[in-house]
Amino acid sequence: MNQDRFSELCVIHRNRIRERVGIGMLGEKTVHAVLKDYFEEDSRFQEVKIGKYYADIARNGEIFEIQTRDLYRLHDKISTFIVENCVTVVYPIVISKKIFWIDPSTGEYISGRKSNKKGKETDALFELYALRDFLLHEKFRVCVMLLEVNEYRVQDGYGKDKKKRATKLDAIPVALRDEFYLEKKEDYFRFLSKDLPNVFTASDFSRVSKCKLFVAQRAVNILTKIGLLRVIGKDGRKNKYEILNFS
Repeated sequence: MNQDRFSELCVIHRNRIRERVGIGMLGEKTVHAVLKDYFEEDSRFQEVKIGKYYADIARNGEIFEIQTRDLYRLHDKISTFIVENCVTVVYPIVISKKIFWIDPSTGEYISGRKSNKKGKETDALFELYALRDFLLHEKFRVCVMLLEVNEYRVQDGYGKDKKKRATKLDAIPVALRDEFYLEKKEDYFRFLSKDLPNVFTASDFSRVSKCKLFVAQRAVNILTKIGLLRVIGKDGRKNKYEILNFS
């Protein structure tokens, strides 16, 4: 992880936006652009066509695909790329966000506040469910980036304050807080809290990890598939899991 370099790239991209169109006319998805330059600044190796697909980054048999959500969209691309290349999926999670509102008629800031919504590491497991068949492939890995961002919205929505269903312009990264890779089975132990009981359900996982139940259900499904957990019985209709030891 290189926090200083990431911060420098954030400043560079913010300045490019202001020079080009101004903050009220954002079009480029800046998180994607910053991460692309973070992993490969040489534009010759960005947006490289491989077969019928374009890779965000491709160089010397290694491909990086940056996806901020809906990882299922990458499944077919990865199936093609991984035949002859090593593939890294970069998945950013926003752990802290400030929301800035913009007047739709003037483009000026109206107000700003810190959002109560915070992403969690377990969000990665929820998204990776769609790519579960690749997770332990020898040529596949995931890089999870924990970011702070400023999000800009136009106050053009519904309701008294015109904020409901308002237009989201862009999210501009301001800091990189952590970066970690999921490549080997043991890398996924980070998602298993020491506070989990010896035998637990998805509900227990949800409570201990402080994530929603549907996220916990996907999480234990993936951790079972890759061999960190196993089902040992039922608690009513709920599966009971235990953590497997392996050498």
